[in-house]
Amino acid sequence: MSRTWWIFLILTAMAMGACASRRSPDDPGEDEDGRPRRQSFDPAYFALWYPGKPGDSWTYEITSLNNTTQRKVSITGRDGAFILDDEGGRVAVDRYGVRDANRRYLLRGPVVKGTKWQAIQEDGGVEMSEIVSRDQEIPTPAGVFKETVCVRTTLPLRDEIERIQDMCFAKNTGIVYLDVRLKHPKKGVQPQMTMKLVSAQLKPGSE
Repeated sequence: MSRTWWIFLILTAMAMGACASRRSPDDPGEDEDGRPRRQSFDPAYFALWYPGKPGDSWTYEITSLNNTTQRKVSITGRDGAFILDDEGGRVAVDRYGVRDANRRYLLRGPVVKGTKWQAIQEDGGVEMSEIVSRDQEIPTPAGVFKETVCVRTTLPLRDEIERIQDMCFAKNTGIVYLDVRLKHPKKGVQPQMTMKLVSAQLKPGSE
């Protein structure tokens, strides 16, 4: 694995096209209580879900098939808008969300249940992402996180097989949970990999 907490980028095809939101970026909409979703288009708000100061680090427990290991990821610096880690990962936080170097959004606003977006794969396949929960309790070896947002990404493969990924962010912590599985029309759901946060060392005021 060459990208640590971006293991899903290895397990899924890299998106080559820009992600397209189903809601116009100029129309943030309203929350359920009628308040404008202004915070969903502020880079500082998205940085709460993806902290990244040089020296910040996270340790994960990774289970794949019958093998369990631990892996530590550390932030080494920045290259323009991109946050760099010691495994070659490049992630940026912008006014629309958290994205990789190919403008594939890992998290996109408004950060409310039901927000959807998509990415076009190099082979023309369409990867669909949706925020499936807000503030769901996520248990990990590092503790139970309550202020969370979880994104489900589905990618159709050959022979009606789908690859499904659930990624959960915790506010002021970052990625705390990742699960990848295959859904087969005859064999059902087949687990592929699970990643859980074991510990995080973050500098105060991480952005």
